[in-house]
Amino acid sequence: MAKDINNTIERENNPRERSLDRMRKLIAIPKPSYLNSGYRLDYGNVVLPEGFTDHAVDMTKEGLETIREVSHNPNAKLAVLLSGGVDSSVVLQMGYNAVGPQNIVALTMEHLFVGERERQDHKKRDGLIAKLGVEEVRQDITNLINTQLNNLGSFEDARRLFEERPELLEIYKAEAIARARINAMQNYCSLEELYPIDTGNLTESVYGQYTIGDSSGFALSILAPLLKGEVRRFGKELGLDRELCQQEKRTGEFGFAGDEQLGASDDYLDPIANLYLTGNSFKIIAKKTKHDSEWIKKLGSRVNGKARIVRASTGPIIDIETGKSVPTFREVWQDSTKDREGLQFKLQMARNIYIPRG
Repeated sequence: MAKDINNTIERENNPRERSLDRMRKLIAIPKPSYLNSGYRLDYGNVVLPEGFTDHAVDMTKEGLETIREVSHNPNAKLAVLLSGGVDSSVVLQMGYNAVGPQNIVALTMEHLFVGERERQDHKKRDGLIAKLGVEEVRQDITNLINTQLNNLGSFEDARRLFEERPELLEIYKAEAIARARINAMQNYCSLEELYPIDTGNLTESVYGQYTIGDSSGFALSILAPLLKGEVRRFGKELGLDRELCQQEKRTGEFGFAGDEQLGASDDYLDPIANLYLTGNSFKIIAKKTKHDSEWIKKLGSRVNGKARIVRASTGPIIDIETGKSVPTFREVWQDSTKDREGLQFKLQMARNIYIPRG
């Protein structure tokens, strides 16, 4: 027992071991032998609470005003790390609707590790930038990625590791790319006094379906309380092109789609996430959904326990002299609607209507 405890402590104190532990969790789950179509979400049925889209736009406007006030910079702008996927496209469209093209910047990243699916995303990304007329800042992050790859250890260590576990190579590359993207974004935003909007959503938070690079201080967070289907609906209400709203999920910087990593697409994953978020164990979820129980068990091993208390929040943007900070979406919702139950309650009420129940 003491040996196991010591090994755990050693792993936690070793950055390389922490990275490997995380990569092991990110290994793709085999596809289920059976999925019950009665628990498959129809995206056309997804609804958002009344006024959600208007309040998201209002919060973005208010957020930029507060940022300019607390940073003492009347020319401060918002930024979006734009990949061309659903989430970042929705956030850029929202920022455009809220503050106009002159007050938001699209940050795009190029590197030598780009795969075919990412190239497809880049075409959509470039088309959206041209349509909205927002400023684009493009950076080549190849050197940053190589630096992250070198952090694994010596070449000999890495070679042995990937010979033993070849499936870890693509995952480690994905981690390196994500870290490089975030580092480049943070560095540029700091130099140019730009304030990034988070593009993470609740479904990805539940399943840990992201790379470690997503952990950084964002100025505003809008999508954090939304399941993936709700993000798509939000994009539609904002006026985002249908093709961008309905495109398949690509897992972070991985070269494969979300259903290839978790075994099912978001129309199956959202209802499971909702059951989990409302207090059901994965054993109960398997019984309720009648999906392949072994697949549900493996899916449960990927889940982030903190997701049950996820709330839309902001980064550390605060005026030291006055103590004023950028408001959270939850605060804006409660203040403007005088709604005591709040945003999370309204979202769950909507889910009780549109989420399938078998």
